[in-house]
Amino acid sequence: LVRGYSNSPRFMQALVSDYLMRWNQDIDISVRGMDPKYAGFYNGDQIEAEIEKMAKWPNRKEPPHPDWISTKDVACTGEKFGVMSPAPQNNSQTEEEREAELICDAETISEELVELDADL
Repeated sequence: LVRGYSNSPRFMQALVSDYLMRWNQDIDISVRGMDPKYAGFYNGDQIEAEIEKMAKWPNRKEPPHPDWISTKDVACTGEKFGVMSPAPQNNSQTEEEREAELICDAETISEELVELDADL
């Protein structure tokens, strides 16, 4: 999919962002010791909502997932990282110049991939 050479840079960023979100969700579930039924389910808000609803059941003797820490209980640090961080804006460039720069970067990366393939 990545080596199709016809993908736009924005599409590639969307693919990488989606992959990282899914990878983070898988790690989040495995590290927190969640039930295996959550593996492959990538909507963290729905998972938390389900856990909160189960915790409120009147006949529960213990919480459904005692090690779970809700994201609502964690203070935001304002930290941004990875591909989710917005790129610094260069206001002197036009939209066409930015698009041309992205295309140039994508072509450079694809050429490097071809060279890596040739070395294999």
